[in-house]
Amino acid sequence: MGTSEARARSGGARDLRTEALLWSGLLAAFSPTLLDLGQHLLERPWLAYALVFPLLFARCARQESSPSASGGLGWVAAGLALELVVIFLGGVRWARPALALAATGLCRHLGVGTWRSRLLLWLAVPLPSVLIKAVGRPLQMFWSRSAAELASFFSDARVAIDGYDLVTPAGRLGLTVYDGPPLAVLLAGLAWYAGIRLHRPPLRAALLSAAAAALALPLQLLATLAALGLTAAGGGPAARLLLTHAPWLAVTGLALAVIEGRARRLA
Repeated sequence: MGTSEARARSGGARDLRTEALLWSGLLAAFSPTLLDLGQHLLERPWLAYALVFPLLFARCARQESSPSASGGLGWVAAGLALELVVIFLGGVRWARPALALAATGLCRHLGVGTWRSRLLLWLAVPLPSVLIKAVGRPLQMFWSRSAAELASFFSDARVAIDGYDLVTPAGRLGLTVYDGPPLAVLLAGLAWYAGIRLHRPPLRAALLSAAAAALALPLQLLATLAALGLTAAGGGPAARLLLTHAPWLAVTGLALAVIEGRARRLA
């Protein structure tokens, strides 16, 4: 009995070592993509929302598992080939979907998670700037006009619009096309994560994700009003920092507290 248990423990440790080596090799192979992502994050702090999804996937992978699927290593090879082609063409930034493809393939090979949790890996791919600019430009005007009108309606504050910026006697609050769209993706992903943790049917989880994404409109507007109030009080630099980080941090913290609390009650 002791010998069989020792063998089982040895086999389990060997499996864990193999998995760790495979994941380490994948990360090493995609180090150019990861380094570019890190540099991009320093340049564009709005990208920070995408860092939430690998952590959500890791949490779900502890809850979900599936049999090892054939063809998983083929996905890994396809992802690596795509990365090499994109880097050769000089567009390493476009290799991020290749990383998600390879990670999904390795999960299939190892039986880590299911298709529902693996979808979170794809949400970790930041939105392309081209798409954000197309969607964010009209939203940028919506935030500025709505915030200026609401501020004038509910207070005596004098707020002017200069392009897409909100101008008060105490300072200027600059709005960008990146205000709003990332928050919508984050909300949708958190709702999908809730569906996994709370064992909801996929269709219901998808509908709730779409509804959650729509909440980005009022929530971003509230954040803009809060930043505008801080600007009017003389806190211009802090206001821009608040507008960049407060929405996704607050939404993530509150949503996870609610989701994990409900999951514990269902357990």
